Order: sequence, then C-alpha cells, then structure tokens
Amino acid sequence: VGMGKHMAFVRKDLVKGNAVESVGRKVENQSPDHYCGVVELAEFWERTGLCDVEVSHWNGADVRLRFKDGRKVVFEYERPSTKSKEYFEERVKRLKEENDEVWYVCTSENEAR
Repeated sequence: VGMGKHMAFVRKDLVKGNAVESVGRKVENQSPDHYCGVVELAEFWERTGLCDVEVSHWNGADVRLRFKDGRKVVFEYERPSTKSKEYFEERVKRLKEENDEVWYVCTSENEAR
C-alpha cells in the first residue's frame, strides 16, 4: 500500500502530445501512468507463469488473467478521482458476469467518490 512510480518501455510512436511536458500527453488513449501501471501489473503476472495474461488498452478489463484451473480474474487500474462510485459498482457488476474475480488498483481518493 502506498504510492510509487511506474516504469515501462513505451515505443515512441505510441506517445501523443508534447514529449517533454506531461500535460495532455497520452500513450495511445491512456495517461502515461495508467498505461505504464497496466503494463507493469501484466508483466508481474506474466513472470509468475501461473496464468495466461491479456492486456487491453481499449476495451474490456485492463488486465485479464486465465489460470490453468480455468479461473478468470481481471484487474482494472484507475487514476485518482477519475470515476464515480456508481461507475465502479456498475463496472464490477458487468465484469463479474464473465469473470470469477474483479480487482481494482486505485487510491483511497477513488473510494471517497
């Protein structure tokens, strides 16, 4: 629990906006910290060898895991104060229809909304 920095290699052609200033900069359709956070989380699970890992930067859950026993687990990464409590509740409900577990990676700022 806590705050830190994400580090991930990002191909230059995926970066949109000013490469020097962070304001308005995107990696594909995501903020740099969201994109790198998702990649870092997926990379952790990939290294375990316990499951197949799928990343989606456009549709669906950010990270999907399919374990060898058939369990399906998804992770969503959310930046602080970007979504309402109602959004989270609806999103979890929809994701649980197709998955065994749904996890959010976020801060307590998201919880308060």
